[in-house]
Order: sequence, then structure tokens, then C-alpha cells
Amino acid sequence: MRNKIATVKRLVQTVGIAGTMKVIMYRLLGFKQVWVHAHDIRRPVLLRMNNCDLSLLSDIFNTDECKVELSWTPETVMDLGANIGLAALKLKQQFPTAMVIAVEPDPDTFEVCVSNLR
Repeated sequence: MRNKIATVKRLVQTVGIAGTMKVIMYRLLGFKQVWVHAHDIRRPVLLRMNNCDLSLLSDIFNTDECKVELSWTPETVMDLGANIGLAALKLKQQFPTAMVIAVEPDPDTFEVCVSNLR
């Protein structure tokens, strides 16, 4: 129970109350995916209704987990094992002029990644 409360709290921090209610409603209705607006992302992202994607969104956008400290600006950034593309989105925010290349080997996860990076 504590784990679920912690997950909801982190979700509220990332997508707000309305976004959290949308995720909960979609999950209760049996949806497999949901589009949400996170606070730090200009457009919605597609999440699969599993705890991994929800936790990943919170970890990437509520922490400095993907922040890279460089004394120079890279021309290219590679995200190998990109999952659903959230780290690639965060890296593109940090390095807006860089070309971001995201590689994901799992076909189903790759489809979600492509949707998030379009």
C-alpha cells in the first residue's frame, strides 16, 4: 500500500492532479496506454499502463538522473536502450541543438518510443 501511495505522489509531482486522475481512470477502465502532459515536457508523452513507465517518467523528470554535465555542447547524443524515449526527450531539452539518436531493440517498446519522439 505504501508503494502505491508513493507512486501516486510521484505521479502528481510529474503530471499534476488532472494527469494523475486520468492515469488512474484509464487503468481502472483497462486501457493499455495513456497520453499525459508532464510538467517539463512541451507535448504529451505516451505511457504504457505499467509501473515501469510511470516510475520512469517520474524518475527522469523529477530528478537529475539523466542530467549530463559537460563543458561543451555535443552535436550528437545517443540513447542506447531508449525504452519509451523519455531520457532522449530530457537530453534533447538539455542539448536542444544536438541530434538525439534513440535506439530501442524491443519492437513494441520501439513503437512507443517513436510516438514519443515525433
